Amino acid sequence: SEEDESSLDYFYFPKYLPVDFQVVEEISDGELYYIRFENEDEFFYISQGSILSAKQKRIDTENSEIESIEIDGHQGFYAGMDDKQVIYLEMGNISICIYGNIGKKEMFQMADNLELLKK
Repeated sequence: SEEDESSLDYFYFPKYLPVDFQVVEEISDGELYYIRFENEDEFFYISQGSILSAKQKRIDTENSEIESIEIDGHQGFYAGMDDKQVIYLEMGNISICIYGNIGKKEMFQMADNLELLKK
């Protein structure tokens, strides 16, 4: 249900992850859930938070090429800046952010394969 999603007891996690990446950090503070993956010099993180949260979300897109996107009926945007990329999606009461330096193709492959899982 919408209430369950916004409680962060559930997490949108991709069915697809790039090969050989390991979890190096995980944070959960009740309003935000964050997982960072690394493989040598490459990294990405997936974060999820309530859209209704009192915390203001900021994503640096200065000097970026920004395009509106829709994935499985969810609106958001893609931004590419220097060697990093970000995908931001609104999933009802929560937002998902995938950020890293793994390339546009890998980012979209993860975003296209999100599934809601119980933590």
